[in-house]
Amino acid sequence: MTDDELEARLRRLDARPSKDAQFWTAMAADVRAAHERALGERRSALRRRRWMASAGGALAMAAALTLWMRAHHGTPPAAPEPADTFHVFEDLEPGEMLEELSPAELDHLAKAFNKGA
Repeated sequence: MTDDELEARLRRLDARPSKDAQFWTAMAADVRAAHERALGERRSALRRRRWMASAGGALAMAAALTLWMRAHHGTPPAAPEPADTFHVFEDLEPGEMLEELSPAELDHLAKAFNKGA
């Protein structure tokens, strides 16, 4: 096939009948409808994906809490239970507290008060 024959054949294939305004209006309506349908499918897919991500996150947090509770189930509480005996400390007056301090502690206390004054 020569170049001229190929060119003639392409021209024959390209010859289209002329379209009227009704054809173009119908085609535009079909394109709009297909576009709206595609957007609707896309929105429902995004909505479904968001819901699944939220549900997956909640399930992961519940699983992590369950595993943490199972691992720490047998450990004793942070503060031990009170013993049978307990000590009651008397409230001392400020003068009595000063009497119980050593001379070094008294000097340190005096320096601290002098800094603030």
